[in-house]
Amino acid sequence: MSLSLRSSTLPRVESSIVKGSLVDVPLPPINNVQTNRSAWGPYDIKTDYAYVVPQTRVTREYNFIITNTNIAPDGFERPGMVINGQYPGPLVEANWGDILRINVFNNLTNLNGTSIHFHGVRMLNQNFEDGTPGITECPIPPNSSKTYEFRVIQYGTTWYHSHFGLQYPDGLTGPMKFYGPTSQNYGVDLGPIMVNDRLHAPASSLYYLELEGTPPVASSILMQSQGIYLCQPGEPCIQRTNYYTVNFTAGTAYKMSLINSETDTRLTFWLQDHSFTIVGTDFVAIEPYVTGTINIAVGQRYEIIVTANATIKSDATEGNFWMHARDCSKPNATSTLGIIRYNASSTANPCETSGENRQNFGCADPPTSKLVPNGYPILTDLSGPLHKWILGKERMYLNWSEPTLKLVNDYANLREEHLAPSTAPIFLDYEAESWVYFLIQNNSTISSPDHMYYRAAHPIHLHGHDFVIIAQGRQTLTLAQS
Repeated sequence: MSLSLRSSTLPRVESSIVKGSLVDVPLPPINNVQTNRSAWGPYDIKTDYAYVVPQTRVTREYNFIITNTNIAPDGFERPGMVINGQYPGPLVEANWGDILRINVFNNLTNLNGTSIHFHGVRMLNQNFEDGTPGITECPIPPNSSKTYEFRVIQYGTTWYHSHFGLQYPDGLTGPMKFYGPTSQNYGVDLGPIMVNDRLHAPASSLYYLELEGTPPVASSILMQSQGIYLCQPGEPCIQRTNYYTVNFTAGTAYKMSLINSETDTRLTFWLQDHSFTIVGTDFVAIEPYVTGTINIAVGQRYEIIVTANATIKSDATEGNFWMHARDCSKPNATSTLGIIRYNASSTANPCETSGENRQNFGCADPPTSKLVPNGYPILTDLSGPLHKWILGKERMYLNWSEPTLKLVNDYANLREEHLAPSTAPIFLDYEAESWVYFLIQNNSTISSPDHMYYRAAHPIHLHGHDFVIIAQGRQTLTLAQS
């Protein structure tokens, strides 16, 4: 895979920040109306947010209190960790351009440190707010606190989670919504919908299965923290029967923000008897296109618009339709996680269209024919730095007491050769506003004698950066192609 990323600098907002609340500063602004969702004051989806961000002068503040408790979202109870006593954690909302201040209090009683990482958020000029222990900070010790504060320079949907060990599969995660323009009109915003796997043993106890090449299989899949697990005799389990439910009014267009917050599962998502329009992916508004299914990898988000236009059958189902999500590699797995109801008073489960739950969409990305280039300029100067990154056998080791940023700060001439291979970061030599090119090569093979590999799909992502994919494929990259 070849990709490039560009460094850029936004003007800092040093003062005149006024404390705001969800009441006196509306979310979203009142000029973002149903008939023109692309409007955002003087901004729209064509605004290059790498350089231009609204000046809202509003700070929104949240307190996160992290504690231990037992949780049972699918009926099976086991110890976990929660934020403000709930799983998933509270929704964090802000307008494009706001300041977010999040105070995190570590009240865990299991001697764990913790952190909060804001997935996909560009921490431009503020990378120490990224929440990654060993890289940007030390963990937050027990009985201690940390305040994260950063400017929202993107819009769309994402999620936050602990980046300490394997705490987020055990409960430390939640949704985030940054309001901004949308590339297609809609009537009602249903907000973030998180889909995640549920493990019935603490994630840390299953870690060594992953090292042996056999990642643990999820006990159940949750949609908006709701799931149904078939309890077995003797288990600490209370049988659940309620599905996550959305009420539709015929003719209304609904916006859903889908989040794959799973531990190890790439999802296929679809709706019974409904197509939908994809209008955004991660923090990027895109040219809308219609589809009936989408694959969502771990950490990815898709903004979709669904029009309530299904044919209502005159039977006991009373206009009820399944919301499906399941492991994309397991076409026979149960996928009925939620229900769309056109009659809010109905309690009936939908009828399943014959064979619909057996559809195998595979795990492929959306076809590239659906993607519309966003107009990056043709690069005539190809003399920028090129870095070859081979994904091989060396695992990365992080020293929580000496984060990478601390080392860079303490030692002005720190270079890769000064560090052990397992701890060395990748050093990039570039000038501001220049493009940096990566050639990423997977040097691992399934048949490697000293390693066992599991065929799992997991996209590469960079903390704090957007990047442009220039080319990718399985064939050998020739000099002419490069």
